Amino acid sequence: MAALKYRFFELLPALAAQNAPVVPGDGLQLIVGKLQGQIAQAAAYPRRFTDNAGNAAAKNWTVPAGVYALRFRLLGPGANGVAGQNSGPRSGGGGGGAGALCEGTLRVSPGQVIAYRIPPGGSAAAAWLLVETGDARIVAGAGAAGTAGGVGGNGGAAAVGADHAASAVGLPGRNGRGGFSATLALTIHDDGGDGADTALGAGGRGGKDANGGAANGYGAGGGGCPAGSTPGAGAAAALLLEY
Repeated sequence: MAALKYRFFELLPALAAQNAPVVPGDGLQLIVGKLQGQIAQAAAYPRRFTDNAGNAAAKNWTVPAGVYALRFRLLGPGANGVAGQNSGPRSGGGGGGAGALCEGTLRVSPGQVIAYRIPPGGSAAAAWLLVETGDARIVAGAGAAGTAGGVGGNGGAAAVGADHAASAVGLPGRNGRGGFSATLALTIHDDGGDGADTALGAGGRGGKDANGGAANGYGAGGGGCPAGSTPGAGAAAALLLEY
């Protein structure tokens, strides 16, 4: 009777870089190694990078080793609220508009340097990702301030460029609410408009015969207020990466 042979030990395949794609010509050991790397990536997901410090200058972020795809969210800066007027006609100031939102998935390579800009709240400058010119740029525009006459500010505009049209979307920011005045028992009440919310932040509330509230979160608008009071500040732009 022939002796049975058993193999109790085999060399384990080398762990491949996370997200390394399987391509034609890969041997079984390499395929298993790549799958193990993908499983390890999934187990650690998501790692995050966030920047909402509010800086008009461009910055750089380097793609970590083993990363080939990024999920991103980019929000433009929210506008400040405005103070209202006491004459012709009276009104509480309008709330600030919210920054635009761009989100999607980017194909990247380890060591790749990604440029971006995250302006402070109240800035008219847009937030952008990758590059500032050409189809490769992704832009989240800033919200606009309202008017002293009580009109809420417009939300920012978004652009993802032709290079990213299939894997990213751009959504305009919401408009701020208008302010108004009301006469009750011969007393005039001036109410500022609320700042616009975003998917990741709450706009500042309008001041009711008081100061406007500051935005809380990413890219939201500040609250308006009556004349003589202080309007609320808009929130800074933000970049969020998951990988």
